[in-house]
Amino acid sequence: MKKEYLSTEYEPALNDGIRTGTDPSEETAAPVSVAGSELERLRHSIGQEPFCRDGSKRSGYLAYITERGEKYSCGFLLWVSLAAGLAGALFAVPGCFVNAGAVASFRYFTLVVFAPFLEEVLKQSGMLWLLEKRPWLVRYSEQFFLSAFSGGLVFAVLENLIYYYVYLAALPQERRLQIIAFRWVACTALHVCCTLISALGLRRAWKLQYAGGKPFEIQNALPFFVIAVAVHGAYNLCAVLFLERLFR
Repeated sequence: MKKEYLSTEYEPALNDGIRTGTDPSEETAAPVSVAGSELERLRHSIGQEPFCRDGSKRSGYLAYITERGEKYSCGFLLWVSLAAGLAGALFAVPGCFVNAGAVASFRYFTLVVFAPFLEEVLKQSGMLWLLEKRPWLVRYSEQFFLSAFSGGLVFAVLENLIYYYVYLAALPQERRLQIIAFRWVACTALHVCCTLISALGLRRAWKLQYAGGKPFEIQNALPFFVIAVAVHGAYNLCAVLFLERLFR
């Protein structure tokens, strides 16, 4: 009897809200707190449990974000994507100052691992926020690439300006212009490409979300973030080993 009672068939969510076979102690049990928003309630509902294999109870979350997303025009969603890219670029700016504050003994680790990781994650912070908190505002694959391109480009521009007016300010003007000209080409391309790589990961995780009718899971995007960080770190290592000598 106890085994039957513990079966999932007694879950009210799987019986149109009807409570069958309830334990008498439940009448005096303390109420369970419920998530504040509809999105959170659906995200943590029993319909997201792995045993719901038929998908009949998984559609609630997907139906909710799909219905809400249909209220917005394509043009509005594109502007939202641009705003997400701009927000990510601004949040990533502190990463430009990490290298300057690095302790000498940890310089290579900071340049090759920590700084690239910090910048690549923060450049996607705007889109990550949308996927977690406003998933109905992400309806098209193109939004990921628009956000990534704009975010990577804006961040590269801001970083180049910081280098020109802060890090390179004490150099002779000719050498300063040589370095910044190189950065406008190489570093701008680097940041845009790396952000597009991580966008491929976010798009993959988003498509899996829709395929399974479940909330966004960042772990499905991690392999692409690792690639983006590796490419960024490899460039930084080459810059330290070879490019600094070139512009001496």
